[in-house]
Parts: sequence; structure tokens; C-alpha cells
Amino acid sequence: MNKSLSIAYIFPWPQIKQSIKHPEQFCSGGNWSIINALRLLGHKVAPINLYDEKDKFDQELGRTTLTYLLKNIKVDVVIIMDTGQAKVNWKDVCIENKSDALVFYGAGDDPMRFDANCDAIRSCKFDGVLASQKPFVPKYKEFGLPCVWFPYYHDGILHFPVNYEPTYDIIHIGKIYGLREKLLKEFMAKDFNVKIEQAWGHEYRNLLAMAKVGWHEAWCAELGYRHFEIPAIGRLLICDKLDDSYGLFDCYEKDEIVTYEGKTEQEKIDNCIEKINFYTKNKEETKKIAQKGTNRSLISHGPLERAK
Repeated sequence: MNKSLSIAYIFPWPQIKQSIKHPEQFCSGGNWSIINALRLLGHKVAPINLYDEKDKFDQELGRTTLTYLLKNIKVDVVIIMDTGQAKVNWKDVCIENKSDALVFYGAGDDPMRFDANCDAIRSCKFDGVLASQKPFVPKYKEFGLPCVWFPYYHDGILHFPVNYEPTYDIIHIGKIYGLREKLLKEFMAKDFNVKIEQAWGHEYRNLLAMAKVGWHEAWCAELGYRHFEIPAIGRLLICDKLDDSYGLFDCYEKDEIVTYEGKTEQEKIDNCIEKINFYTKNKEETKKIAQKGTNRSLISHGPLERAK
């Protein structure tokens, strides 16, 4: 049996009750699901908040809380998930408190936060890095640290198959910019039934489940949460074909999702519309592929697998 570890898990999560419309918003990027999964595996996990009571980022609060924890229990591992905001030398905090805990940094939100992640790594003597994006593993190894690919995942508390009768062709939840905006305009011009919303938690899942297919155009051509969330709720994932280096097809077989591509923006838009048009009209083919993608996401891409 694997050794039970004592883990300090450091990340920001909101505390102001008025800002919490649903308790699941405490999930904070799926970190609570990872904590719960680690506990299910028999580990002792103490979460440490990087937000103060006014939900302002407070790295000194994190330092103080870790110090208190180290003075009271033996900590084996410290994990920091803050996308480059806290510039605390967590390793020195451990050494000052006579702890030999291993300290790991979770490099998330790449490529957007790469510079900030690098600054955070320079600020601390980390023992290793968990990189959310596969192409960035060799970049972080340049710091002389061990680095492994730690892909995003669906949140096991929130994302599971919902058996709704779809009422829309496409539902987009989130920011609209760049090619996403052009695609949505083209969808509506082609008379697809499109709904655009902002939602979180259970509402987010239930809305996505009301679409015939789950469309996703990546934020910065990266492998994100929605690549795992959309199949987890039982919908066919139709997404842009990422560069091979990002590992989309390390996570899914080619018959488990549908991708679109093109040499120009217009070719990409046309290919996307062609795929959506086909799969919204061919229920049996859509259902067959969606089921494979759902099985893969639930088995391989949830918090328990990432915690392991």
C-alpha cells in the first residue's frame, strides 16, 4: 500500500458569502475536487487560502498559515496552485520551520500566464513543477527542475452525464473574442439555434447539457478544462484541432471526439460549420461518438486520476 502523505495544498478561493451564489463555486478551478480525491486515496490534506476575508490576494496570509501548519504537524508535501501570483519562497518557509517537505508548483493557465509562472518559479527553490500544458514541460525543465505534465480535468463534483433532451444546437458559456466571436456569428447566420450565457457550477453543467453537441474553440489553442468537461456531461465534443504538441490525442482516441481545422480562419470556420451541421442532424452517429468520449473522460480525466 502507498504511503499516506500529509499535504499542504495552497491556492486562492473566495470567502465572501455574498459572492457565492452556489456552494460549488468554492471548487475554484477544480482544486477542491483534487483535495477530495487525495483524501479518498488516504492522504491528509490541509488547504491554505491565498485570499483574505475580502477576497484580496494576500501572499503573507499564505506564508503565515503554512508556518502555523508546519509548527503543528509534519508536512510531507507542499503544493502551490496560484498561476504565478504569490512570490513566496515556500521552501525557505519549510526550512525555517525545520521541515523537509517537498515543494511543488502547479503551472496553470499557460500560455497566457507563462511569464508569471516563470517569475514564481524563480522566487522559490521548488522541488518540481506540474505543468498543465504538455509543450511547457521542457520549458520548465530549463530551470533545472523535474517537471511532469498535469493536464486539466473535469470536476468530479460538478460534471457528470445529464440526460436532457437538447433544445439548442450550440450553447456557448464564457468569454467571446477573436475567432470564437466570428464562429458564433457564422453559426447564427447559418440558422443554428445558438444560446450564449454566463454560468457556473450546476447551472453551467445543466446549460451545456441542453445542446445537441458541445462546441469549444480553445482560448489560446491550448488543452483546457472544457475538453474534459463537455464529454463528462455526456455531450459530443466538437473542438478545434490543436497542435499535436498539446496532447489532445494523448487524452482521447480519434473516434472519441470530433475536431475541425483549416489553413485559414475561413477554412476553419467552414469546416467547423460542416461538422456541426452533420452531427446535429445525425443523432445515432453523434450518440455513438459522444458515449466513447464520455467514457474516456469519466474514467481517465477526472480528479481521482489526476490525484493519483
